[in-house]
Amino acid sequence: MESELKRTQGQIAENTDSIHKLEHYIPQLEHKFKMLQDVRIYTRDLLDCLNEKFLNINALEERVMEMWKQRTERLIKRRRQDVQDQYERCAANAAGRSFIIPNPEFALRETEREARRNRRRIKRENQRMSQNLPTSVQAMPSGSNIHFDGFK
Repeated sequence: MESELKRTQGQIAENTDSIHKLEHYIPQLEHKFKMLQDVRIYTRDLLDCLNEKFLNINALEERVMEMWKQRTERLIKRRRQDVQDQYERCAANAAGRSFIIPNPEFALRETEREARRNRRRIKRENQRMSQNLPTSVQAMPSGSNIHFDGFK
């Protein structure tokens, strides 16, 4: 009975020590718990926000894709018309006839086509100049330190 009393007193002492140690950790655990609750609230708010934005993002993406589709269709239509116009001019020349511009729209398309070609040519020339690329063989340096295979 006395040994049982000592054992019980020892257990009480151990339990008291455990309680004191655990009470020591309560402020840290409260802080961690509060932080995790804040993270949970933040995450929930973020998900709600993203769910709202998701619909807007999808709508904008669809509008952009539709815009690109329309642009592509316009370019395809314009290129087909350009090919048809050039075919008509070449067919008339091949038959030995002088080509007569059939309507004002044809002349307008031809003018626009030439303007696009000129803009692309000027853009290429500007790119060459900005990159210091030679525009012709004569623009290449002619120093004796430049050798090509077989030409020394």
